[in-house]
Amino acid sequence: MGDDEYEPPSGPTPQQPVDWRLTRFLARHCATGIAASWTLLLGLLWTDVGQLGTLLDRSSSGWLALIVLAASFGLTGGAVAMAVAVMTIGGRDDR
Repeated sequence: MGDDEYEPPSGPTPQQPVDWRLTRFLARHCATGIAASWTLLLGLLWTDVGQLGTLLDRSSSGWLALIVLAASFGLTGGAVAMAVAVMTIGGRDDR
């Protein structure tokens, strides 16, 4: 076998049990962010800010615009909520 070829390690390696705490932590915060952003979008449409609700209602493809708006709001809200959660994991800095 040459020096440039990779050889996987031989023999069984012990596997560590999977710890799902971080995944659950991020999923919970992502779901919270999505729900909050969809609530904000619903409020914007309900109060007809900038006549956005009227525009979607009167458009022939308003349902498609609503799906795009909901997806973009949800993606942004979920990402922001997860980012805030990760940045606050360490707690308060005592300087």
